[in-house]
Amino acid sequence: AFSMEYEGKVLTDEKSRTKQVWLLLKYLLANRHREVTTEELVDILWEEGVDNPSNALKNLVYRLRGLLDTVGRGENGEYIINKRGICRWNDEIECVIDTEVLEMAYRFAETHPTAENYHDVIRVYNGDFLSATSYEKWIVPLAVKYKDIFFDSVGKCCEILRKDGRFEEIDIIATKAAKIDPFNENVRIKSKDHQISLTDEPWIHFHRTFINQAFPQS
Repeated sequence: AFSMEYEGKVLTDEKSRTKQVWLLLKYLLANRHREVTTEELVDILWEEGVDNPSNALKNLVYRLRGLLDTVGRGENGEYIINKRGICRWNDEIECVIDTEVLEMAYRFAETHPTAENYHDVIRVYNGDFLSATSYEKWIVPLAVKYKDIFFDSVGKCCEILRKDGRFEEIDIIATKAAKIDPFNENVRIKSKDHQISLTDEPWIHFHRTFINQAFPQS
């Protein structure tokens, strides 16, 4: 589930009935470094159109502000700025977003390729981007992008570990990769004796315990 935390208070979209309010928040955070037009948001939030889109968005922003205020408001004013046909996250309110941490860690690992740096990338990624609303068109390419970053880091990290003879660490990382996507065919991991894919028979035998837990027999 998507969640955000402020001073120990947590908001989550799990079991939420305010789908559009959360979708607005997710989109603004995912695009927090740019201004988003009213027209763009209307297209995202109401694909089939809506009567009086300006008022509909104004009402949605009002509801979102009310939701965010339940965790408290900082010294820098409203979380959401909405005026002159532009809506955006308030830049003066600092926040840490896991996808931004993921991309930053990946860029650093690509310029400083060590197992530890790639492992930092792997540690941040814990599943599909905004999985509860993964069917939204704007989310799909981002979800693919972040998953590709994860699996690229898995492959490169395990290759470095293999060269260093650190096979137990390969086991741990590869097990996480299998939990994320047990049928991914794009990453090949070299174990001590052979190169394997998550879908190869040697992999299934190598992780029989995990497979039995993930897919228990009736």
